[in-house]
Amino acid sequence: RIAQIAKSAPQTGTSPHSEQRLRRLIHNKNQRADLTPAKISNKFTTRGAKRLAKHDEVKVILDGSDLRKPYSTSLEYLDTVLDLNGNPVAGYPTLNAIGIGLKGKQALLYHKTYSSLEDGFKSEREEIRIAIQTVTTALRAQGVGRIIWILDRGFDDRKVINWILATGGCYV
Repeated sequence: RIAQIAKSAPQTGTSPHSEQRLRRLIHNKNQRADLTPAKISNKFTTRGAKRLAKHDEVKVILDGSDLRKPYSTSLEYLDTVLDLNGNPVAGYPTLNAIGIGLKGKQALLYHKTYSSLEDGFKSEREEIRIAIQTVTTALRAQGVGRIIWILDRGFDDRKVINWILATGGCYV
């Protein structure tokens, strides 16, 4: 499949070593570009927190949504999510956090696409805990005072509320 992708991609299809380059990128053996999902996510969080640095108060909207891939059959760790009618389809759950400062300044603070089939996956609740801890740590490092978490009913869980309160945050 990698050979097929390399041949059909417009930017790599004409290169004599396109398959080798693509394999190095996928298997993280490309020393020039270390692009792991965790590093990209950390960059989002760091840049977002810097954008909101020194704000007295930041509202963080934490939201889970589904990335639907109804026509996909062989993507890595392809999970099952619900379509808009409540029927199961192929896809991935996502978790996002957007920060809003007092004067309306906005920043992406967290994004994670995950799968319950992925190696090392513990639970959706654990993904939420990691998101809360990651965003809180980044904002506190930038001198943000009060953090108000805005949640919908998908986060109506006593443990989630306790995690927010343990970090010194508030919630709505």
